[in-house]
Amino acid sequence: MQCRSHARYHIINALLKVTKQKRYLEIGVRNPADNFDKIEADIKVSVDPGCESDINQATFKMTSDAFFDHLFGGTLEIEHLEFDVIFIDGLHIASQVYRDIQNALKVIADVGYVVMHDCSPPTIYHAREDFSHQSPATNYWNGTTWKAYQRFRTESDKRCFVVDVDWGVGVIVNHEESPAWRLSSEANPFYDYNVMDRSREEILNLVQPQDVPELKPYL
Repeated sequence: MQCRSHARYHIINALLKVTKQKRYLEIGVRNPADNFDKIEADIKVSVDPGCESDINQATFKMTSDAFFDHLFGGTLEIEHLEFDVIFIDGLHIASQVYRDIQNALKVIADVGYVVMHDCSPPTIYHAREDFSHQSPATNYWNGTTWKAYQRFRTESDKRCFVVDVDWGVGVIVNHEESPAWRLSSEANPFYDYNVMDRSREEILNLVQPQDVPELKPYL
């Protein structure tokens, strides 16, 4: 059962408080009032191609792939090349989310966090691959973000957890690593939703906000 007392922007703002320069990048904005406008950061940058909004209010009106290509190529008009918190909430397809994670880690600060939305879909219908498919979940769609998160946990020693609020807010802690944090590739080798659902706490490292040291003082 998900705790609804906190939203993704509460988690992001709490993490920003423990960073040095409080530089924030949001991938996938749509309506800034939903999250971006509620973020308290010294520097705020957003990326969105504008496919789901009548007016694209993102700082950089392009896909995340194009943004990172320009950033790495030195062809982007931006004053800084590093961020303290990067929030991934763009296309909720595992391959895209995984690519966003890999690119985000190239520009995250030494003491920084990569955050992902929609990491704990409550039913298999919420976790469908195609948003347009009709399902009992109606317009609610978490996609396959959880698969990208699981894959990363099997490949990395970085501390990762999913806060059990707001459809599952995944966090990758860039500055803390231990082999003990790595998820066995045998935990769910075929990325079956039902396997994840049965072992959700283990596979996602699902936690409550009050159990996260970085969040506890600020939530």
